[in-house]
Amino acid sequence: AVSSFIARPLSALSWVAAGPAWVLTVSTEAVLRAARIRRDPASEVSEEDLRALMSRAASVGVLTPQEHRLVQRTLQVNDMTASDLMTPRQEIPWLNAESGPDAARSLLTDLRHDFVAVCRGSLDSLVGVVSARALAAWVLSGRGGEVGPVAQKPLFVPETCPALVLLDRFREADTRVAFVVDEYGGTSGVLSITDVVRAIVGDLSRAERRTRPGARRRRDGSWLVDGRMPVGEMVQALGIMDD
Repeated sequence: AVSSFIARPLSALSWVAAGPAWVLTVSTEAVLRAARIRRDPASEVSEEDLRALMSRAASVGVLTPQEHRLVQRTLQVNDMTASDLMTPRQEIPWLNAESGPDAARSLLTDLRHDFVAVCRGSLDSLVGVVSARALAAWVLSGRGGEVGPVAQKPLFVPETCPALVLLDRFREADTRVAFVVDEYGGTSGVLSITDVVRAIVGDLSRAERRTRPGARRRRDGSWLVDGRMPVGEMVQALGIMDD
């Protein structure tokens, strides 16, 4: 739903900018060639020029007011980096790679994230990342062993990585979580694709509160659980980790 909401204004952004940009490029090149002046590679359409084009597109109805605001937020996000969007290191939930189901069960009970980092001794020695649902499924399976093999390969990005470039990195790596590293290779934070989307479309917390997922016990003793319910809240509601 978010993708389709973003697609039209971004498509309009590309369309509106394409025509004027082409005309300006061709006419400028012709004048410079006639005057035998070498073109300065740094002389490109500025962000202010682009903002002016978007305002014009909104004024003539190519973009709705909502789409115009979305494009403006996208341009603002383009100036942000991974360090601006990340959750800081001290708030990252993690387990040692040698941890068993008991440690995972304890962490899941109070988990407020949809992922857990898997490390060897500290966050500076990352083994991988596991989603909260996959971790819960492993615990409930009764297979035992260590959590290390359950983890997926982590994605690392530098603190200076532009926010919109992150979307490409997530798509290429086919993952939703990236660990942010500093200039020395240490883990400084973590972010998800949701953090980037939220920066573009705005805070969705009000809508989430209006439709907060939950669990309801039926008359026959079975449970009806909303698929969006956080794992930590689910295990507490169902009491499935008490044993």
